[in-house]
Amino acid sequence: MFIILVEMCFEIANLILSILVFFTLVIYAYFTYLIAKDVYEPFVSFTFNQISLSHLGFNILNKSKVSSSPSPLA
Repeated sequence: MFIILVEMCFEIANLILSILVFFTLVIYAYFTYLIAKDVYEPFVSFTFNQISLSHLGFNILNKSKVSSSPSPLA
């Protein structure tokens, strides 16, 4: 009787530990997703304008979070 009770307690502890590990991994994956979603990726828009018959104008518009100014740490 006592052995069955001890084995049942170990099974319950194992189940609780497995559930806690599962939720910890889900929370870790969620925060990893949040970090990956906010990555600063360069995104630039290019446009061409015809100035004359033999010349083209070229414009670049920075639409990303990446700054084109120099870093203060450099």
